[in-house]
Amino acid sequence: MGTPRAKPDDAEAVLLRALTAEQLAQITDLTRRLAEVEALQEASADPHLLRASMEALDRRLQDSREIGLGREAALAAQILADGAALTGLRADRDAAVTGLDQQRQTADREMADQRQRIAALEGELHAARGENRILLQDLDRIYASHSWKLTEPLRAGRRLLGGG
Repeated sequence: MGTPRAKPDDAEAVLLRALTAEQLAQITDLTRRLAEVEALQEASADPHLLRASMEALDRRLQDSREIGLGREAALAAQILADGAALTGLRADRDAAVTGLDQQRQTADREMADQRQRIAALEGELHAARGENRILLQDLDRIYASHSWKLTEPLRAGRRLLGGG
């Protein structure tokens, strides 16, 4: 598995988005003011004063645009970092799923092998029980036979003499 990834800083991203929205509002306001100044300039008697005001507003507008671009770049970088982190997490997840699938397949094969062994052992047990039953029947026939009954005194004498 991979190393843990850093969690994206959601609060920073939200703050940057809010600041960008605020910057956009400022740009809109400055654009409106610039239009007003241009309208006043056309109607004004002192064009130098209005031109200076307009240039000041132009500089403020340019500064606001640059700040907005900087914030957009910061947001884009955050989005890219979040995307990279998400891609890494997905890769880790996919690797884990693949590993688990392989483990499951191995366990399934081992379980199938064990089931075959159990079936083979049950077959051997059944065969051994059948053979045991036949041997017990043979032994019962021997004990019930006339020759076994007739040789009983000989076997008893042998046991008394210590011959087994």
